[in-house]
Amino acid sequence: MSKPTNLPDFFQSLGGGVTGDVLAKMLTDAGIAVLVNNGKKSAKVTLELTISKMSEDSDTGLKIDAKLSHKVPTQRGDKSE
Repeated sequence: MSKPTNLPDFFQSLGGGVTGDVLAKMLTDAGIAVLVNNGKKSAKVTLELTISKMSEDSDTGLKIDAKLSHKVPTQRGDKSE
């Protein structure tokens, strides 16, 4: 049986260590936006991971691409990135 992935280490390794920090900031900003706008709207944070082999000949090497996006409420609508 394989060993489970250590999530904190995994997030810090994505995107050269930037993805974990960006995800943390997005989650914080989303929570604050919901509170500031009296909870009338919800926020959405999306992390999409695409996992593929490094090469056709590799049985152990994986390539993981991460895509982050978020939509947070504002006083006049929503803001997306």
